[in-house]
Amino acid sequence: HTIAMSHSFLRQIGSNDIHEEACCPSGSVCEVRIASQLDECFQPLISQYCSPQMICGYTATTAAYVIAEFFPSLRMTRSDVDAMINSLSDTQVFLVTVEDFMKKNYQARLAYTEKHSSAFTSAAKSKYISDWVANYEISDWIQAHPHSGVHFLRRIERGDDVEHEEKERLIDEKPFFDFEFFVESATGDNATRWRSPLDFSKENACASENNSGPVFIADMLGHFVVFKPVWVHESDEPTSPGLPTLLILNTLSGGAYAKKGNAFEKMVFTMLFGDPSALTSSVFAH
Repeated sequence: HTIAMSHSFLRQIGSNDIHEEACCPSGSVCEVRIASQLDECFQPLISQYCSPQMICGYTATTAAYVIAEFFPSLRMTRSDVDAMINSLSDTQVFLVTVEDFMKKNYQARLAYTEKHSSAFTSAAKSKYISDWVANYEISDWIQAHPHSGVHFLRRIERGDDVEHEEKERLIDEKPFFDFEFFVESATGDNATRWRSPLDFSKENACASENNSGPVFIADMLGHFVVFKPVWVHESDEPTSPGLPTLLILNTLSGGAYAKKGNAFEKMVFTMLFGDPSALTSSVFAH
């Protein structure tokens, strides 16, 4: 389906200006809607694989891979951004990967409950199989499907309500407990690379002279979205580096995270566009 183009980004639901600081340039965080995770086309898959109705873990992961493969550019005009959003507004783009991920999770969860049958009542088993996507499951997916452009902004589980395999996997997070989040990437050799936000900032992944940039599956604590950093230009022949912009691509309307000016988005913006030589761990501390 086609959505009318506008001067601004399509389907914008929130924005927040980032003001220049010693370690960070001025820029913008802009949130847009893409295909809805509540679309009826996903219902047969949800029923077949006992998935929860809220499938943001699946849709955000799929969107990240589509962006990394087809829209990797770090420098984009407003029209380029609109074209990307327009493409990601078609639910058909999501179906194959969403089904693959759902099927993989369903089979893995079923196998876990069978292996640890004494730990599950019938009701607990049903809940476990149909629970929301967990951080470690997104980690496992990107490890099994390595792409140099796809990363995971993984938040730290600080509650005491996690159980079963999710609890076992908290060991992944221990080295980063003092941070608000850490960056996870697949290395291509069936392994995972973890970095603190400070270490990732030193890689200069979003330097304005770069041709392509990273894309992130982002844990918003109860919801998953995609972060796409871009240098936005007004024309195809830029005379300046452009405006550093962190796009939040959301498959659920009404989030408006950018409107709230959340500290997490500003931390990520600073990690990506800030001056690494001026940053310290305290900028990303919990």
